[in-house]
Amino acid sequence: MRKPVSPEVHRVKLLPRMTACLAITASVLFCGLAAEAQPVLKLRYGFDDAGPGTSTPSDTSSGGVAATLQMLSFAGALTDYHGPANSGVAGAITGSRALNFSSNTRSGANGPVAATTNATLGFGPVSAFTVTMWWKKLDGWQSDGFGPRMFVMGAPGFDDINTTANSMGLKYQAAGQWYFSMNTGNPTAAATFSANLPTNVWIFMAITYDGTNVKIYEGTDTSVSTLISTTSAPGQIIDFGSTGAI
Repeated sequence: MRKPVSPEVHRVKLLPRMTACLAITASVLFCGLAAEAQPVLKLRYGFDDAGPGTSTPSDTSSGGVAATLQMLSFAGALTDYHGPANSGVAGAITGSRALNFSSNTRSGANGPVAATTNATLGFGPVSAFTVTMWWKKLDGWQSDGFGPRMFVMGAPGFDDINTTANSMGLKYQAAGQWYFSMNTGNPTAAATFSANLPTNVWIFMAITYDGTNVKIYEGTDTSVSTLISTTSAPGQIIDFGSTGAI
């Protein structure tokens, strides 16, 4: 799998306890229950709308659903976290923006969130998917050892990654390690890197699940994505029901 040619790739959601980072573009491709079905883009957030404001829409231009994220401080106050022009991964070329959570200077601190609960995210039972994300971390790993949640998505009512059925999420577990969880996997799959992930570099990640294996890929804005880990996890199904949350 290679890093997408266009830096404006799909991406999903960002959750509380986010490190100081300029956020991502996030996207989800679902295949549904039929393993042989062709993947369909279901959700994409570019985070590059101009703002100002305290919400950001999903990108529906390629067929993804409409689901506007609300930007909230940890206290629950609507807050503008739009990054400035040119702050996105393709900013130097297109002027694109990024979600900016750099006000949270502690990796494990309770921080801002972009979230929504919406009937358009009610994708029902899903047994195969791909999630991709771009992100940039501005500070080093801190001694308290707490990592941020990069995203959590599932049926309404999930508490955190690996605690609730019918959810999935990604945690920045250590300076050179990611944990990905489906349902109550703790974790379902891990990706351990040969060196700590760099700061001030746009990092691309992709997670794919085909009904049998979880594969995790990583690259940067200047390097091709490579397969980091493959983990067996047969028969997993995430049921988003008629309403989903992110």
